[in-house]
Formats: sequence, structure tokens, C-alpha cells
Amino acid sequence: MPSPAVFSEPRPSGRGGARRGAGRPRGSRNASTLARPHVGAAIAVLAHVAAHGGDERARVLAAMTLVGLAVPKAMAHLVDERA
Repeated sequence: MPSPAVFSEPRPSGRGGARRGAGRPRGSRNASTLARPHVGAAIAVLAHVAAHGGDERARVLAAMTLVGLAVPKAMAHLVDERA
């Protein structure tokens, strides 16, 4: 059976399935594209809070977030074994 993107005719019931014009328009920007220029600043803020935050909970959460960003999920089991 062809993939849904190949269908060009509407389904007999007129409901569901792939249709022309459906989905996000080509060339439009999604959230990750809009956020990409700000990632460096966000990581810098997390690093600052982890090092100099006034609240211990904020420091721990910032540090955990940085580790989560730095260590790919495929490598996470190695970090767990070393702890």
C-alpha cells in the first residue's frame, strides 16, 4: 500500500487521510527553528545558576538540566554506572 503522502484523491468517505494542502506549509518555521538562536544564551544562564544560584534547589535543577543536555540518552547508562 502506498504511503499516505502519495494519495492524491480524497477518500470515498471524505474524512481522514492525507489531503492536498494539509499540514504545516512548506518553508514555515517551527518552534525549534525559532529557538535555535537563543540556545547558547539559555545554556549560559543555566551554567550561571548552577554555579552561583542563591537557592540550592535552583542550582541542582540547573545542574541536572545541563547534564541532561550534555549527555546523550544513549550514553546515560554509562553515567549511571559511574555514580
